[in-house]
Amino acid sequence: MKLTIVLAILASILFAVACGGGKDADAPAVALTAIAPTDAQEPNSAPNPLSSQSSTPPPISMVLDTVSPELLSCVKTALGDEQYDAIITARQDAVAEQLGLVLPCILQYPQESNAIMEMFGLDIGTIMAASTPVPDTDGQLTRGKLDPAIEVKVFDREKVWPGTTLLNDNHDEDWPRIIEVNMLGEVVWEYVISKDLWDGEPFRAMDKDVELLANGNILFGLPRRGIFEINRDGEVVWSHLDEKISHDVDRLPNGNTLYNFGAGDTLEDAQVKEVSPEGEIVWEWSAKEYFNSEPYLNITLENTDPNGWTHNNAVERLDNGNTLISPRNFGILVEVDPSGAVVRTMGEGLLKLAHEPELLPNGNVLVANHDKPPSIIEFNPDTNEVVWRHTPDFRGKARFISPLRDADQLPNGNVLITGYGVIYEVTRDGEIVWELALTDKETAMKGWHNLGFYKAQRIGIDSN
Repeated sequence: MKLTIVLAILASILFAVACGGGKDADAPAVALTAIAPTDAQEPNSAPNPLSSQSSTPPPISMVLDTVSPELLSCVKTALGDEQYDAIITARQDAVAEQLGLVLPCILQYPQESNAIMEMFGLDIGTIMAASTPVPDTDGQLTRGKLDPAIEVKVFDREKVWPGTTLLNDNHDEDWPRIIEVNMLGEVVWEYVISKDLWDGEPFRAMDKDVELLANGNILFGLPRRGIFEINRDGEVVWSHLDEKISHDVDRLPNGNTLYNFGAGDTLEDAQVKEVSPEGEIVWEWSAKEYFNSEPYLNITLENTDPNGWTHNNAVERLDNGNTLISPRNFGILVEVDPSGAVVRTMGEGLLKLAHEPELLPNGNVLVANHDKPPSIIEFNPDTNEVVWRHTPDFRGKARFISPLRDADQLPNGNVLITGYGVIYEVTRDGEIVWELALTDKETAMKGWHNLGFYKAQRIGIDSN
């Protein structure tokens, strides 16, 4: 849908509100899902839709008194702290590009559109005249559609590593989906997982791993079902069915796919398998070959459901050809060579219920560790020295954040962390610079452990 159509719809909304006036609680909601981003090529320069600004806009303080905190939060997220503060303190006039950024906010809160128009000195004629797409201020933001199920609560444009974020979203257990969101939380791509793939499977909700492939397709694993590769049109182009799969799948440079099994695994199971594009298992690793003795043989976890012998929850092929494996219940990480022989174990005495370890370029390991309190840690695998730790603020929201499932180091050094109901980017100084959260916290908590996030992947601007 071209932006002209969107603006026409917007103008109709604004006109209706202007005529009806006030915040009518019974006013119909805008069908946001029907609004798509423009598919037109953005021009290098665009007419300024603010050129016909009202000559005497009201003092900004008067406008702020009539706007809900939710709308102000939306505008602040869209503009960023610096631009927002400059406008509301009258240090800067609104410009054309900023109108393009706040349009989703106006659409999301149509009953308050008069107030936001006054904040920017707009009128109906101005909106109707804005028929040319307005580019983003830095030309790098892929626009999408608002989704009431999620919201961005923090966005510091100057400190994030920008791009889109790919994740699995389980907030609606009947419609599990994979979504890609921009830095504003707008959905730029969505795939509702076909019921033909998961219907009737008790493990369908939660631990689905999702990753963007080099060919632009999406790879994901469905626990107790199999691995699927889809294109951007949602068509399955490759699959491998295996009931013994959980937690983690990775496409390797040679075209094979590496996958994990640990949800209900036994002594007789292979915890890691590598499958070729033709469906042939070309490599596998079984923990029993090396850990079929105490203290691992009859291991149990105090006050915890082991859900399998090892409950292996991650696997990664390293640059040296070895494989990093995470047998959660053992309290260690394991590196094995191509023959399957254990090269070394890491984290003994340090790790508890570890999730999604990542070997960093400096040789350290970044991992979600569920000690008390749960934290993301970076540690030296040779010495067990913790060189960096991030412990979320759990006050009043512990189960909404925990368990921590994933931590990825971004190219700028920040870390992208996935908790149960939140995904956020944190600097090495501990500052949260981006945060995406489920909006319906109550429902998420009622379905705790199954209706939240599991993993997320930040896709850089150059990758789009």
